[in-house]
Amino acid sequence: MNNPSAWNNILVEQNLSSEPSAVALGFFDGVHRGHVALLKRTKELAQSRGLRPLVFTFKEHPSWLLTPDKGVKLLCPLEERLNIIRDMGLEPIAVPFNSQIASMAPTDFVAHILLKGLKVAQVVVGYNYRFGRGAQGNGQMLQRLGAEFNFSTEIIAPFCLNNEVVSSSLLRRLIEGGHLPKASHLWGRNYKVGGPIIHGRKVGRTLNLPTANIEVDACLVKPPRGVFAALCSLKRSPQAKPSEVFKLPGLAYWGNRPTFDGGGDVLEVSLLSEPGQFGPDELYGWRLEVSLIEMVRGQVLFPNAEAFVAQVAKDKLKIEAIVKGL
Repeated sequence: MNNPSAWNNILVEQNLSSEPSAVALGFFDGVHRGHVALLKRTKELAQSRGLRPLVFTFKEHPSWLLTPDKGVKLLCPLEERLNIIRDMGLEPIAVPFNSQIASMAPTDFVAHILLKGLKVAQVVVGYNYRFGRGAQGNGQMLQRLGAEFNFSTEIIAPFCLNNEVVSSSLLRRLIEGGHLPKASHLWGRNYKVGGPIIHGRKVGRTLNLPTANIEVDACLVKPPRGVFAALCSLKRSPQAKPSEVFKLPGLAYWGNRPTFDGGGDVLEVSLLSEPGQFGPDELYGWRLEVSLIEMVRGQVLFPNAEAFVAQVAKDKLKIEAIVKGL
């Protein structure tokens, strides 16, 4: 980037102090076990050296700008990613990924972001970290530049579990293939989607199967169409106290409802326990977070509504057995 002041504009809203910092660099989609190990190491180094623990990341995945027709679907939304990082005791610095950043030279990043902006004394990156125009920079380059400009760089080795390298791309493939238990084991958490309950077509009510519909963020990775065992958190608002959150098992369906004239893909959830004294009409606008535990079956086009209702009854029995064993 030829205009250093542009970096100042990027970082000015971050309220950065003059304290020297230990900085983890990466996108950290999903904050999986490998990311957690890297972030813990960053915090350890910060504490041992009296540095401010920071995470420098981008709001958008770079692929959406660089290869928009192949934009990476994400494991979790931005705010969830940042909140997990905060809960680990590090301070995230999230900036937009734009054409200015995409065209910068690696040395510009080091000079204007790491040194001038973040006052870096320690950098921590993953073994496959790349940065700068054309992905020219990597951990080894940071080590060389650190020797010149007086900061240290630690490169974290791959995190392996069951002889597999845990990565965001592997988790996406597992979720898209419906292998949710394996994804959860490698990830360290369940695949989760959430949002306010919205009005649907209310077909389920005519079959005595009311469901809660939520809109799924278009940028998130999706499982195959089908039925899933789910654990649900239902709350009146995102700021609800833990005592005000209903934890309920559920049958989650992701698909385009071919038995009922199809349409766009939707997420519908049939709660298997009652949320207190609240009826279905009182839940619109409440926030529902749905953790998908296991895929029960794929999407089916049923010959009629009766066959659909009979299958849902069987699905619920399977799901009750699954969640009972958790």
